[in-house]
Amino acid sequence: MGDRKKRHSIEKARKGSSSMSAQLSRTARRFSSVIAPQLTKFDFVPSLQAYHEVIFKLADIKTVHNALENYILHNATNFDPIDFEIVTSEAKNALLRAQLFADEFVLFENQKRLVSIIFGDPDSGVDGPVVAKIRHPVSGMKMYEIVDLAHNGNWQIISSIDEGSRCQIDSTSNFFRRIMAMCGLTFVPKWWLVRSETNEIGKVCDYSIPVKI
Repeated sequence: MGDRKKRHSIEKARKGSSSMSAQLSRTARRFSSVIAPQLTKFDFVPSLQAYHEVIFKLADIKTVHNALENYILHNATNFDPIDFEIVTSEAKNALLRAQLFADEFVLFENQKRLVSIIFGDPDSGVDGPVVAKIRHPVSGMKMYEIVDLAHNGNWQIISSIDEGSRCQIDSTSNFFRRIMAMCGLTFVPKWWLVRSETNEIGKVCDYSIPVKI
């Protein structure tokens, strides 16, 4: 009689444990179905939706001078964060801000991290030298890679989730821009066009000299 009660208690505890495990599994699946998609995509930034053009403005040129001085005199590759403000010609206040570190570029909205760009190892990558890795700000998951496929400075942004989702960054220049760069009137002689297949979706250039194509 005692053994029967003991076996009954063990069986009851086993069933209770199985029921609890099943309930925890269901809860975990529901939680994963809600949370996981948020950790594998970037949210829209509402403050940017009304503008076709933004400007990255250096907050304090002294931070750049200090970084260059320490590198030239002491070969120091680490430096204090260099701050940027993301502004527009219409808005009075900065829409976003960014910080450049020795190995990372981070975009913020107030104190919220929007995206993290980790500078890549030029000797790494299956498809070609990895210029940078774009990571999710919360999970740290690699969302995109910027790869120099043709080793010519024209880059591709490749999705880590959907390899068919990619766009091209093409560097281009003209005689006028090269002359201006030689005279020290612009930082770089190039500008960059962002394309998805044959459609132009963006442009990056030195704002001191507007690009005319």
